[in-house]
Amino acid sequence: MTLPRSVETAEVAGKRVLVRADLNVPLEDGRVADETRIRAALPTLELLLERGAEEIAVCSHLGRPKGPDPAFAIAPVAERLAVLLPDEGQSATGKLAGQALFLSSTTNPQDFVVVPRNRAVVHLPSSERTAQMIGMVLQTRGATPADVSGALMHLEPVCAGLCAARDDRLSEVVPYLEAELEAQTAQFDDVAQYVPNARRFHEALVARCGNEPMILLIGSLEVIWSAHESAVWSGEDVADGDADKLAKTRRAALRDHHRIVDAIRDGNQARAVRLATDHLAAARHNTLGMDKTIEAKLISHP
Repeated sequence: MTLPRSVETAEVAGKRVLVRADLNVPLEDGRVADETRIRAALPTLELLLERGAEEIAVCSHLGRPKGPDPAFAIAPVAERLAVLLPDEGQSATGKLAGQALFLSSTTNPQDFVVVPRNRAVVHLPSSERTAQMIGMVLQTRGATPADVSGALMHLEPVCAGLCAARDDRLSEVVPYLEAELEAQTAQFDDVAQYVPNARRFHEALVARCGNEPMILLIGSLEVIWSAHESAVWSGEDVADGDADKLAKTRRAALRDHHRIVDAIRDGNQARAVRLATDHLAAARHNTLGMDKTIEAKLISHP
């Protein structure tokens, strides 16, 4: 019988290790009120350090902030972890409120680290880091961007309906979607700029739906798709394509986006869902060239 893989048998000496931990602890007055979950993660971190891990990234979420919110800054967790995992060479500070940290990035907040012995650096990123983690899992399973597109074709319209159902849609949804439409219109003739602007409309549609699980999970799929779509559209085969055909495609997409926003503004949930479904179905041709396995390294934004 093959036993499940365990951290106890992992060869981590000199390597960078990603640990998914539950550090969602209660805070009171900017301090950790209950450190039980932090203590539960210590044996794993100590084992990795003892076995020479070069760097440890600890991923966790904290609370349910609607956006950057100092009340949910994870710095108190970092500070408490520094106390519970003592070492002469360790320091801990932190400023994180709705930000994301990336393993291979040089732009991570440099003041948000815990540095234990062996020069290991323990990061405590927010839940927004989920997109890249999901991307890594999908990559190991051989999933393709086209698979992600298929999932979004069924799931994203639900977010459009939720946006239309919000009582505060005129202040919390429509202005944000209209801002994305303005950006699309302004960059219409620049394909390199238009494509990411168009994707941001879809990401905003999810981000403003008001349902946290949907925002986290479907939003992560949006990020994965956007990263790979941008990589394909930046290729010479697209850049040298039929300009008139590409312009027609962009006009149709922009028209669809306006209609979706109109339905949301009117609070017409059924129409918003139908329009989003039809739009995504029509855009399925964009999966051309998306039959290769997902590459997590392309996912550089949360």
